[in-house]
Amino acid sequence: MRAIAKSLPWEKKLDLYKRIFRCALYTLIVYLSFIGSANAVCTTVGGAEGCFDFFNPFDAQIKEQGDSFMETITGLVHKTFFILAILDLCWAAAIWAFEKDEMNSLTVEIAKRVAIIGFFYVLLLNAKEWIHIIIETFGHAGTEVLGTSADVATVDGIIARGFAVVAFIWRDAPTLKDALILGFIPNIPKIIDFLVHLPAIIVATFVSAIVIVAYVILAAQLFCLNVESYICVAAGSILLGLGGSEWTRDYSKKIFEHAMMTGVRLLVLLLILALSNAIVDQATADFEFEVIPILKLMGLVILQMLLGMNAPEMGMALMGQGTGFSLAQTAAAAQRLSGAAAGVKSALSKAAKGGGK
Repeated sequence: MRAIAKSLPWEKKLDLYKRIFRCALYTLIVYLSFIGSANAVCTTVGGAEGCFDFFNPFDAQIKEQGDSFMETITGLVHKTFFILAILDLCWAAAIWAFEKDEMNSLTVEIAKRVAIIGFFYVLLLNAKEWIHIIIETFGHAGTEVLGTSADVATVDGIIARGFAVVAFIWRDAPTLKDALILGFIPNIPKIIDFLVHLPAIIVATFVSAIVIVAYVILAAQLFCLNVESYICVAAGSILLGLGGSEWTRDYSKKIFEHAMMTGVRLLVLLLILALSNAIVDQATADFEFEVIPILKLMGLVILQMLLGMNAPEMGMALMGQGTGFSLAQTAAAAQRLSGAAAGVKSALSKAAKGGGK
């Protein structure tokens, strides 16, 4: 495919790439249209249900691979750990010999060092289970606050909620199908009702796209946190081999600090979801298919998205390594979002111009 693309002029290259993109997009749409499998995560908003099943299997696969990487890496650093431990004990004995101190002091020092080395060796042996317990504890706390099952507090669960919000918006919308009796006889009152709600239908069309994009961004935030907890922790497990010596021991502590920080960021994101979900659910209590209620619901969803985009900074501020949440952070998130939207719009317009040629 790459060789074929190189041999074509740029206009035909653009047309080829556009066709490939369309094929992939249509394939994805067809797939998402038939994802009503037993593994789909479903949730309800105001009585309307939304289901989604796509990213959770990838999330589980990445977690499995991360565990495998971590097990391999921790197995490789055992030799480094023991070399550093022996050097550490030899250094303690050398210091005693140089100072010619009492034998009791050497015994106490060796006992202290052996206890500390043993503790870090136990961490090395059980790092995979203990680090996951640290992160999952924060995640379980966030799930409990959400008041939903563990499946809903997942990447697919967040996107499913976006589809549920869209289904709720359109639940009471008039349709042309209702305006026809037996499929061909006009129902004048229903037609009038449809025309009266036509502005709301137009607004709801755009709002539906915004809602889906907002929840996809929230799901991507959670997905990135999950990947970080799997891959970065697995890569950082090499530092556990440095726990055998007092000179390098501080590095081995960093992986647990990172696990704590990742867990806190995950908890903050889930708390934001719990708060914003409650507000959205409250807004659906007296919802009517009108322009103003639809725009209000869109505003709440956008606010939820902006808060979710700033969740990592808020979590890092709790650990003393960030500025926290502020209006400037929200403006920066909105600016990044508008920049991404402008980039997508520019790419689509260029593709359309290329296709027209």
